[in-house]
Amino acid sequence: MTGRSEERGRRARERIQPYLSKELAERLERYCIAHNLTESAVVERALAKHLDGLGDFEVLQTRLKNLNRTMGRIDQTLEYQLEAFAYFVELWLIYMPDLPAENAAHNRTRGELRFDRFLRELQARLERGGRKLAPAIDDDPDPRKAEPT
Repeated sequence: MTGRSEERGRRARERIQPYLSKELAERLERYCIAHNLTESAVVERALAKHLDGLGDFEVLQTRLKNLNRTMGRIDQTLEYQLEAFAYFVELWLIYMPDLPAENAAHNRTRGELRFDRFLRELQARLERGGRKLAPAIDDDPDPRKAEPT
């Protein structure tokens, strides 16, 4: 497997002559051209990563870090959406339906009581597992199979 040694700079190199499938050899050639690298440099780097067992671990670690950042953004976005929805419900319960302006303080108090009731109902619904939008968001297109709310 090993051939003659070559001395280049500080590193001694062994010449090997592995066989590759035609398709893989063409892919290697295209990669080397695209990245302005020699075949030896690409093969040596890939083989070192493979033998060290670091290649897959590093890729997985990078992907997990990216997923973690993405989940953080999703969490923040969801928090904003829930806050906006709660604000919308609160305003709707305070100001809808239109009531005479002279009852504004009373209307605000009623709206706050309605909002508190809404939150209690929502909590109870979530604890039961019932979902109002289940037919719209489930994978099953048949709404009759959705959980009762």
